[in-house]
Amino acid sequence: MEISKCSGYDALTGETIAVTFGNEIVSSEQSADVDEFYLAPGFIDLQVNGFAGVDYNNPNETHDAIAASLRAQFELRNRKHQELIDLVWLWFGSRHL
Repeated sequence: MEISKCSGYDALTGETIAVTFGNEIVSSEQSADVDEFYLAPGFIDLQVNGFAGVDYNNPNETHDAIAASLRAQFELRNRKHQELIDLVWLWFGSRHL
């Protein structure tokens, strides 16, 4: 396994850091000698824009259509959308499903 090192500013704290890594992070420590880069975790966007022909970004989409698309996701047990389903359930409430 090849070991690499990079340095820069922690994007969350602004502190100067040096990170040593291979297949995983070996160490992370404060460093006085840094490159002019910002180092940040690899954020993942779990956004879903629609399902079953329903566009969640369409302001004219009805609650019934959104509810039907969510029921379709439940029926398929589509786990990659589960977090969105949970959030929408909390937002709309069970009265629309």
